Amino acid sequence: MSHAPNRAALSKKCDVCQERAGTLSCTGCEQVFCKQDMTKHRQQLSRELDLVMREHNNLDKRIQHKMTGDQGGHRKLLDQINEWEKSVIDKIKDAAQQAREQVHLFLGAQPAHRLRQITDDIESRMKEEDYVETDIEYWSNQVKKLSKEIEMGDSTSIVIKTAQVEWTSLIKVQEILPGKTRRTLDYGRLKSEASKVIKDERYIYGSSPDFLLLHADGQSLCLSDRTGKNKIEINFKSDCWINDACWSTFLNGFIILTGVGDSYTLDVAKRQMNVIGKLRSHDKKIFRSCTCSGETLLISTYEKGSSIESGIQL
Repeated sequence: MSHAPNRAALSKKCDVCQERAGTLSCTGCEQVFCKQDMTKHRQQLSRELDLVMREHNNLDKRIQHKMTGDQGGHRKLLDQINEWEKSVIDKIKDAAQQAREQVHLFLGAQPAHRLRQITDDIESRMKEEDYVETDIEYWSNQVKKLSKEIEMGDSTSIVIKTAQVEWTSLIKVQEILPGKTRRTLDYGRLKSEASKVIKDERYIYGSSPDFLLLHADGQSLCLSDRTGKNKIEINFKSDCWINDACWSTFLNGFIILTGVGDSYTLDVAKRQMNVIGKLRSHDKKIFRSCTCSGETLLISTYEKGSSIESGIQL
């Protein structure tokens, strides 16, 4: 025999009072409330929102106060920018005026000044009747010479060359976050240590935090510590000379370029040479200079006008 369900057992109680039926639910806290407790719940949410809005309004006032420059810092920064702007404009005006004066000289002021000197000389000598054939010949040659220079100048075009300026890089505003301090170099510390001399006939081709890489034609490679007292010899081709070497923090070893185009890595930990292969520039020339930046090897033929190739990933 079935029984009708108990109505009180089926209804969910209010999560607050646990007495009245929970007829209203809140999607935020996922609780159910009776009508009275829902009203209190909404009132509590309203008070919490009032607190947030009060903090918001106070923050807005602080920001507006800072932006209007009442504290002086904002105005001081703008004054620095204005001073920089004025100094740059003044320098541009000075450079433009110098260019105008040069154009004026090229287009006539200079020849006119020289002709005036010839005229003054002639008039002075005529007044005193103090001239002879050689003087007339001299003045004639001076006039002809100046005339020829002016004709050559007429056929010479004058161009104005201006340097391209990356205007956005001329001034930058940088934010220094609290807790970060600027580090300054103490030059006194650079001079405090006495110089160390390592006696070795071989050349230094590279250095790491712990070793110097030494080599000379016909001899093995050598890893020497900073004192020069501890040296480790590394077998290397005796008929192969080194063009350049550099330290790679990414590989934790040296990269070596040879004079025949072969390239190697020297694993310092294993004291082992590894072959990279033959590296050539785009015009098939041997690289003579190298350096590392992160995972990229920068190499060049080290010739006048040569480019630096940086597309080699370690």
